[in-house]
Formats: sequence, C-alpha cells, structure tokens
Amino acid sequence: MRGGILVDDRGRIWPDSSRELVRRIGYRDPAISVAEYAVRRGLVHIRTQGDSVRVSLSAGRFGVPALAAALRAVHEQSPQRILLAVLSGEEWNYGICANVPELAAHAEDLAAGGPVCRRPWLAIDKSERVLASATFGRAAPLIRLWRETRGRATEDLPASLIAAGLLNRSVLARRTAGSSRLVSEHFGVCFDRAMKPCESLLQVGRDLEDVLDRAYGIWVADCYDRALAG
Repeated sequence: MRGGILVDDRGRIWPDSSRELVRRIGYRDPAISVAEYAVRRGLVHIRTQGDSVRVSLSAGRFGVPALAAALRAVHEQSPQRILLAVLSGEEWNYGICANVPELAAHAEDLAAGGPVCRRPWLAIDKSERVLASATFGRAAPLIRLWRETRGRATEDLPASLIAAGLLNRSVLARRTAGSSRLVSEHFGVCFDRAMKPCESLLQVGRDLEDVLDRAYGIWVADCYDRALAG
C-alpha cells in the first residue's frame, strides 16, 4: 500500500490523494489534511507505517460497510501491529491492536456509538487469547511461567526472561517486608530509552514511582498494587 487510502460509507476504497474524492467530500479546509477532513465526515483512513498500519476513524461517524472494507484492507497488509487513532469530538485517542480481530472488536463498539477508552498513556489490556497469538510469541515463556506460578515471582523468573529475550526490557517489582512500598528489583537497561544503562541500574532498590516521569511511575505502581491485590 503506497501512501494512504480512504474507505467511504459504501466500502469503496480511494487513494487519499484522489482529486475526485476531494471534490466528493467538499474539502475546502487547508488548516487540516484531506485525510483528517475525510475522517471527520465518516470515512476511515488507513496508512502503512513500516511494519505497522495506522487506522484513523471518527467515533460514531462511520458505518458497517466502511468498517468491513477497512478490515479487509488491513488484513491484506498482514501488519505486525495496528495503531488505532480515534477522533472523539476534537480529541484524538490512541491504542494498539495486536491483530485484525482485536481491531474489529474495538471498532464495532465505536461504530455503534460506544464509549472511547481514554488512557493517559499508550497501554491496552490484552486478553489471554490475544497474548497467546504469534504477535506476542517472544513473551510466551513468561506468560507460561505466570500461569504456572499464579503470578508469584520464583527463582526461575530471571532465567525465563533471559530465554525469552526480555530481561533487558523488563521491570521486576518487590514489595518490602512490613511495608506497602514497591521497589525495583530489576530495571531493564532497554526499558526506558530516556535513561542511560548506568541510570537504569541506579533504579534498583528505589521506589517504583521514583523515575524521570513521576506521574507515569505512580500509574505503573498503581497497576502493580492492583495486580497484587488480585
């Protein structure tokens, strides 16, 4: 797919540079791109970005024919991941979908006028079915260990992370005895690209929320707290 495409309300596909489509949708707003103007009018925009595909749509404005044709177009690209960009009012919201079925599940709710999931960071809960797909194959040993130990850290955990090639991209948290504090037991050197490797090592033993982006750290610590409580 060279450039991008737009899918109209009848499921027809147009290059996003089509002059005929520009005339059809009445584009006369140089302040925004043709693609964004079309999305605001209920079309779906699809653009390839490396091994990923970005799908842009407006919540509650697109119909089933457009969605069906868009899903077929994305499926034909066999992307490694799908970025879903959703316009709600004047606000854009973003999420990552692992495959076309997951994209379809999100988009069908949005087509029916369902709520837009707003998150302060780019993070999406994944079901076990999605995590078992080939997209997350590298994490399979870790997921298997998590199931076997019911989420408890064991002596096998570092070896499993190394086998999966995930040790340097992982953060392990530990709750200190007699305290509610969560500290970093391990902080992967590739996890936060804003840090130098030596700075990542200095995170070990520090409170989990004590990172450069403290608001993000507090959010992560809260996720760990809720996981421990469950």
